[in-house]
Amino acid sequence: MITLTSLAFSPVIYLSVVSGLIGLGFSFWNYKKVSSNKLENDKTEFISSNIKEGVKTLKNSRLLLLGLFAVLIGLLMYFFYGAERDLNIPISFIVGAISAVSAAYVSKYIATYSGEFVTSETAKSYKAGFKTAFNASIASGLSNVSIFVLGISVNMLLMSLLGVDIADALLVFIAFMAGVAIVSVLNRLRE
Repeated sequence: MITLTSLAFSPVIYLSVVSGLIGLGFSFWNYKKVSSNKLENDKTEFISSNIKEGVKTLKNSRLLLLGLFAVLIGLLMYFFYGAERDLNIPISFIVGAISAVSAAYVSKYIATYSGEFVTSETAKSYKAGFKTAFNASIASGLSNVSIFVLGISVNMLLMSLLGVDIADALLVFIAFMAGVAIVSVLNRLRE
């Protein structure tokens, strides 16, 4: 019988961490294929560098605020719920929120920095532009999935090391997903 405590010693949890890391590696490789394209127009490069700078400032401040908000909610969860039932629920919420903030950061980074290459390649041919956009989308989507696989795996590993009872596993997973959902919704509201 598998319990959360035995999960820490199971190769399944480590396999899921490794698969998340492999997914991130493939995503990074795919993004490098996109960004290896050369920009052939100085005007495009000038405009895109200004856009990137503005987006970077907005993105970093927004994600920092989202992260701080998630930690605040996690602390409130601890004071209202976790003090009686250990730290399982607040920790899971915060790990979920960190996963969502990380996925949002990577997605926005890929979208911001690959747009100029998609534009440049589309100027050459629609086929080249489509291929570049497709690779950027793969990099973004795969990085999101990989980050969530890593987040869930790390959360379950933490919970198993903390000795969470299997009966609380569903609550822990719900708390993780609540962290993901709250950060994701708040991130979308600002766009």
